[in-house]
Amino acid sequence: MALWLSGCTAPLGELTVASSQNVRNLKYETVGDKAALAEGASCIHYILGFQIGQQKQTRRFQWAMDDAINNARKSGVDGDLLVNVRIKQYTFSFLLFSQDCIYVTGNLVKLETPK
Repeated sequence: MALWLSGCTAPLGELTVASSQNVRNLKYETVGDKAALAEGASCIHYILGFQIGQQKQTRRFQWAMDDAINNARKSGVDGDLLVNVRIKQYTFSFLLFSQDCIYVTGNLVKLETPK
């Protein structure tokens, strides 16, 4: 019986600002009474273990976040920062096909200008 081991590493993304804690003195505007929900994804599809399509393997977290911001902007929301961000990875396999996605959701807000 053959034993097959492999491994790899890749950067998930490069963020301008990140925090898992509340940020002091962060002031931002919301759309109406609440912030606009932004959703984005970065997916890779495989057949027989081989990648299909042009999606890049690296910086997938960054691509998913960019997708979320761009999707919210396309829907008419003016914003430049995601708050209350949630990130999840979803992997699906069925027979010869598999998919690996990173999903980002959050609220797109606009930073307030200092007065």
